[in-house]
Amino acid sequence: MPCSRELACLVKVVQRTIVSALPILLMTAAGCQEESQIEIGKKHAAENNTQLAMQAFDAAIAETPDSAEAYYQRGLVYIKRHREVPAINDFKRAIELDETLADAYPPLAKAQVKLDRIDAAIETYGALLKLEPENSSAYSGRGLLYVTSDKMKLARADFDKAIELDPKNGDAYQNRGQIHAALGNSDLAVQDFSKVIELSPNDSNGYAYRGPEYAKKKDFDKAIADYNKAIKLNPKAMATIRDRGWAYFSKNDLAKAAEDLDKAIELNKNNALARMYRGLLFAKQEKWKEALKDFDVAVRRDSKNYEARCYRGSTFENMGDLKKAAVDYSAAIKLDAENPLAYFHRGNLAAQESAIDKAIADFDIAIAKKPDYLDAWLARSRMRVFKSEWDLAIQDANKVLQLDADNPQARLARGRGLNGKKEIDKAIAEFDWITEKFPQNAENAQIRADAFASRSFSLYQKGEYLPAIDSAYFAILAKSDHYEAHNHRARAYIARSQYDKAIGSLNRAIQFNPDFAEAYSNRGYAYGAKKNYDQALTDLNKAIELDPNLFHAYQNRGLAQAAKGNMNEAMKDLNKAVSLSPKSADALCDRALVFGFRKDMAKAKADLDAAFKLDPKLPKVHHRRGLAFLDQGNHDKAIESFNEAIKLNKKHSEAFCFRAYAKHAKKKYADALKDFTESIRLNPNFARAYYGRNLTYKQLKMRSKAAEDLDKAKELDPSIK
Repeated sequence: MPCSRELACLVKVVQRTIVSALPILLMTAAGCQEESQIEIGKKHAAENNTQLAMQAFDAAIAETPDSAEAYYQRGLVYIKRHREVPAINDFKRAIELDETLADAYPPLAKAQVKLDRIDAAIETYGALLKLEPENSSAYSGRGLLYVTSDKMKLARADFDKAIELDPKNGDAYQNRGQIHAALGNSDLAVQDFSKVIELSPNDSNGYAYRGPEYAKKKDFDKAIADYNKAIKLNPKAMATIRDRGWAYFSKNDLAKAAEDLDKAIELNKNNALARMYRGLLFAKQEKWKEALKDFDVAVRRDSKNYEARCYRGSTFENMGDLKKAAVDYSAAIKLDAENPLAYFHRGNLAAQESAIDKAIADFDIAIAKKPDYLDAWLARSRMRVFKSEWDLAIQDANKVLQLDADNPQARLARGRGLNGKKEIDKAIAEFDWITEKFPQNAENAQIRADAFASRSFSLYQKGEYLPAIDSAYFAILAKSDHYEAHNHRARAYIARSQYDKAIGSLNRAIQFNPDFAEAYSNRGYAYGAKKNYDQALTDLNKAIELDPNLFHAYQNRGLAQAAKGNMNEAMKDLNKAVSLSPKSADALCDRALVFGFRKDMAKAKADLDAAFKLDPKLPKVHHRRGLAFLDQGNHDKAIESFNEAIKLNKKHSEAFCFRAYAKHAKKKYADALKDFTESIRLNPNFARAYYGRNLTYKQLKMRSKAAEDLDKAKELDPSIK
């Protein structure tokens, strides 16, 4: 046992040891307390008790201001509480204290993105990649930010690197697939989304993303199969249900489309795209009011949705509100001047208002911005048909057929162009292709009706009037309200001098389209042929009121005025017809007729020569020349002209009739009798032919036959005495 002196020395040593060790002990105690506060904070954060977590991390930072971990953890809590600014400050402080704290970089970038600080977020990922150059997730995250900045090449490079570093990085495949999709490369997109499915077969995303790419490729069955799998994995995936509805719509399965789109809107009534899709469904069903309601919601929920504005404009157009349609189209162009859709719709509106050059100008822009825009090529082709630019119309139709070989609308447009070029048999072949390729059913009713109606007009131009009437009948059988088919049938009836039947057909054309100017014009002609000139002028005035640029309405009105003896008014109208359509050989022929009535033979000849130059194969040119020679008493020249008309159209009843008059004048009664008889065979309702044959029968002393023909002529035309 030590003595008291030794004991006193030992106490002093211990005291000195404790004092010297005190700072170390205090630091150790503080360190234990810091770890405890961080662990407590993490525990509260995991339980989503952000208030207690915040208190713990505040305490940790107060006790140890240089703790990078404490700042990092508190930043995560700020994120949970949607307080991005202090979160960013904490993450930056954590990195400042310990730049190797890799976990702090991704949440910092995400917080910066929420505040729309995209460039700063890209820099954050760049700093992380300097720290960890083989961090696949960092490349994937930065790639997404490049996508947001529309820097697709840089984004693609980052996703490629992410996949190279980690071939099982499903997010990178998914994100790269979305880039391919955005750039229009559906095949590569499908490959990447298929890899996502391979890596995560029970995740709906791969199927949900791959489906739209199959839809872009028009493989709607595969698209729907993917949507079905995605919906099975996630039954309340509104976007996928919506997209499946659109796929059904594209397959023309409108019932299933409606079911899906209704369900999507039930899940999210304010989803602009679902509303737009359903609006298009209603529009296809011509339920314009319902379509307008959906498009209104789509525009209201997404004011920058130019497509919704375009479709709403189209709905206004179909409802007859052209001013509102124009406003929507212009607004859509302001939203996205590079998108072709609004130009296309504005072009259609201009076409409806007969502003053909404006329409073509808009279609030109739409095609320039989207060279594979089939609808724009088709629309421009139709406008070029309207302008009689046959070769250009055919070129546009051919472009469509290069992109879609079985497109019936392109076949129809090409047929009409060929018809305009007088390549009638080729035109009919196009129309026949349509009726053979597309069987009779409700879905094909419109295109079949259009093809039969166009075929009717071609047959009419060939002078095959009975087949033309039959073809129009088949058009009407496919679609009873096809007003153009009724109009074409009326043309053929007029050519056969069956004016009452023609008027009946035109009545129906006007019933189905009260604003159909051409039908009024043709009915006016038919009334004129019946010598009901006042009714003719009423209809022709209406035609011109509806369409002041309809040249043949002026032409027909000029003929009616001439028949009433109003030669000055007739000449005004025919001059107007020629000014509106200076390349119309037909209008020049009719003006020549009126010049002939006025005994201005030089001008008549000039018009006929001009008509011949424009269209040397037009039978009417030669027929009118024959009439002019007949009127001058030059029967040989008249016969030559009628011969040419008959050569071009072997069923030209009038040419046979008036050649017979010329032969009768030359006392070639047997030949005249043959021509009159052929004229009557071709047109059993041609009063002038019966009257002429009556005269020839008299010269041949066949008085009973002459009497029969005279009676028939008077029956057909009461003005004959």
